[in-house]
Amino acid sequence: MNTTSYANIIRLAKLAFFALFLGPVITLQADTLALAKSAFVKSGFDADNNFGSESTLAVAARGTSYNRKAYLQIDLTNLTASQTWFSASSLELTAYTAPLIGPATGSVTFHVYGVVDADMAWNESTITWNNAPNNDIASAGGVNPAGTVLIDSFTIDTASITANQTFSISGELDNYLNWATGKLGDYYGTRETTAAGNLATLIITSTGGNNDPGVRFYSDDTSYPPSLSYTVGVPALSAPVLNKPTNDAAGYERFPAFTWSPTTGASRYEIQVSNSAGFFIVVDQDVVELTRYVPLEALWPSTRHWRVRALGDNGESSPWSAVFRYHLSEPTNQWTVTPTANWADTVKNLIDNATGPIKIVFEPGDYTYTPTTKNDVYPIRITGKEDVILDGQGAVVKIQPSTVSGGHVIPGFANISNSKRITLRRFTLDYDPVPQFVGIVESLSQFGNFTHVVLDKAAGYPDLDSDIMREHWDFASVLDQHWQSRVESVQGRLKPDADIVWSLDKNSVTSLGSGRYQVTVTHPAYNQVIEQLALGDPLVLFARKWHEDSPVGSITSTYRSDDVALEGLTVHAAPAGHFQFHESPGGKVLNCQLVPKAGRWLAGNADGVHCFGGAIGPWIENCEFEAIGDDGIALYNKGLFAMEVLSTTSIRIWPNNMHLANGDRFRIFHALRGEMATTVYTLTSEPLKYPTSGLAEYYDLTFSPPLVGTLETSYTTDETKHLNDQLFSISERNASFMIRDNRFAAIRRYGCAVKSAKGALVGNRFEGVSSSAVAMINEANYWANGPYCYDVLVANNILSDCGYDKTARYMAGIHLESWKPDPTNMWGHLISEYLPHGLVMIRDNVIDSWEHEAVLLGNAYTSQVTGNIIGPVRSPALLPGVTNQGIVLWNTHGAIVSGNNLLDSGLSTAMALEIPPSANTSATVENNQLP
Repeated sequence: MNTTSYANIIRLAKLAFFALFLGPVITLQADTLALAKSAFVKSGFDADNNFGSESTLAVAARGTSYNRKAYLQIDLTNLTASQTWFSASSLELTAYTAPLIGPATGSVTFHVYGVVDADMAWNESTITWNNAPNNDIASAGGVNPAGTVLIDSFTIDTASITANQTFSISGELDNYLNWATGKLGDYYGTRETTAAGNLATLIITSTGGNNDPGVRFYSDDTSYPPSLSYTVGVPALSAPVLNKPTNDAAGYERFPAFTWSPTTGASRYEIQVSNSAGFFIVVDQDVVELTRYVPLEALWPSTRHWRVRALGDNGESSPWSAVFRYHLSEPTNQWTVTPTANWADTVKNLIDNATGPIKIVFEPGDYTYTPTTKNDVYPIRITGKEDVILDGQGAVVKIQPSTVSGGHVIPGFANISNSKRITLRRFTLDYDPVPQFVGIVESLSQFGNFTHVVLDKAAGYPDLDSDIMREHWDFASVLDQHWQSRVESVQGRLKPDADIVWSLDKNSVTSLGSGRYQVTVTHPAYNQVIEQLALGDPLVLFARKWHEDSPVGSITSTYRSDDVALEGLTVHAAPAGHFQFHESPGGKVLNCQLVPKAGRWLAGNADGVHCFGGAIGPWIENCEFEAIGDDGIALYNKGLFAMEVLSTTSIRIWPNNMHLANGDRFRIFHALRGEMATTVYTLTSEPLKYPTSGLAEYYDLTFSPPLVGTLETSYTTDETKHLNDQLFSISERNASFMIRDNRFAAIRRYGCAVKSAKGALVGNRFEGVSSSAVAMINEANYWANGPYCYDVLVANNILSDCGYDKTARYMAGIHLESWKPDPTNMWGHLISEYLPHGLVMIRDNVIDSWEHEAVLLGNAYTSQVTGNIIGPVRSPALLPGVTNQGIVLWNTHGAIVSGNNLLDSGLSTAMALEIPPSANTSATVENNQLP
């Protein structure tokens, strides 16, 4: 834990608060509820007949015309308080006076199912075999597996059953009732988070055969109705169960990920790490919102003891968990590298020849790397290795982009593939020349619909006609020459109300001498250029484009590697992304500084941390992201474009972004209508690549269950394939990510772009981010990034002076929304009508100096905006003409907007909250302080 940071001082205060509550808080009430609604249904000739007025509940599996299933409804209307949880629940059934249907044959087993999808409603006087919810009408004792969950099974000895004998069924009934009353979210993966109308439905079926008897129980129309016995209240939190590192595990990771199982009712967890089993000296202590923790400071090699306890919102805490030991050691295979000309070869040989854990320590000094062939994209390559530690000890690595035979190379630093538990720490990285050009606008002149611009090269940047710019020139952006006068005065900010992407014609470059160049702007058009560009504006051109003969590397590129830790890295420039994780779960980015060197306008050219796929998301803490050329952090997955439906269990897809494997689960995004289908499919074999060698032309996927509905597959060009329906993995979507206590300043576009699940974004500061500070959107254009956010906490962040570029005119400071592609514009989007996002909690954030919208909650169910402080609108305005609104809800269900303070926003009362009832169902709006 970094005790010097403000956010951690706050957490220490929380720890002191929770320490006062060492015991559980319990307020319990036991009761019995008689069920007022029950009926049985019968197959065959009676499949359309109703038996709701009968005094019995018959359950049997005796053949085509003699199968019976019982339906029971539990009215939970008075039992849904959020502070009450069910425990010790049981369903009580009483055998009828004449309990058997047919002669006794011995033991018969019965199943009790709970309905967990939206197909919950039924009427006691009209229910039949053919219309009963989630009934498998073709099966004697079956139900719809997608809409039900098995709660319990019980066995009756039909030879000894007696009249009025009682049976008690419990099993998973507590979990089912807690889900039905809205306490477990989408616990069963059906997108339902409560029982519709607070009416839960149970189904009882028989596993007997044609010769086995059925059983009759009393119905609700008798003196012995089915009943629910239960206990509710604020339960004692149970101690968490520790997972990894397993007890007495030995390892070499100084930044291990500690994980444990969730505790019902917990909102946070406290973890302690000690050098003794008695925890007399605690070396690390923290409170986290996830069931996962990564130490911010390196643990010293020794035996470490760790434990966790659960914390609740009412000050209660569970007992401490069992204590696990983690035996942390240093690799015995250790080497030292010195700053010689061939240092990269030395490191390569050491890593390639290592047969076990290895630690390579760099002596402090200046290291230079210059590629000599187009294959020299990374000085450090780690492939198929485990437990490798590279400790720079403050070493400065200068990377020199170079012209090589047939092309030009801008190297990255480290490439890590198919490896586990890799650590890179304490390096400073820079480039000479810098992979950017910054020129100050001297003049503008019209050239047809285009614009001639004369630029005066800023000091420290390469020539505009140099090899590095000619080979890798990508796009440009306009910076703010008046950055010092802004609320957040960070050099490298984009110019207000300007396009974020400018296109310049590299073939039009004319050198005018003395570092001055004329170049043609092809986008935007001349009439827009003269509105947005002024004399004295800095124009930055990013050298980041990759070609086969002129490759570009990221600072770190991680591919299919687990538990890669990047700690204490300082990066002053980057040609592409800084830290990329591709299908690499559990990445850690700690104490890193991605900042410009003194005298420069910008740091790297693209995302700070870029995570595509990965079952477990990154842990990113105490980092600085300043003046970088794209999003600060991007967590996402890619849609796989449907090419052809081969059968109900097989689809052919385009080769782009292929990352699914046997056993992976996916959902289908109906792109043109913006709908994420609810069915979850599972790959049942490895994808088949065609052709089997070389570049793939397509993949064939086999899956179950059978495909529901039809797929759009008619778009056949690279520019339109994103209009086809898409497959999104939900097995690899950066779950359990943590982004906390970081600073994002002068970021081009989004501070954090998140499309992931079960994670937290807490305690961060966003200063002068050009568009949304937090963008929880699917980029459903040509990029096909997605899919959606579920169970995400955005809390205790500070947003100041964000949202001022051209895109900010339709983005909020914290922006949750679902998009669909615009068929008329491959880079455009439209707003979806569907609600894929769920359980997104936006709470206790502070938003100052903003425009347009402070918070947008859109396309979401069961989400909240609570306890936020919306401060003054920015003055003077940077987005003239926009309408300012504080908190906006659009297309939501079950949202809560409560306890927000907008008194100092400067808005009118009408503009403080925009929550039209026609676009938001079942919204709760209460206790907000409005101007």
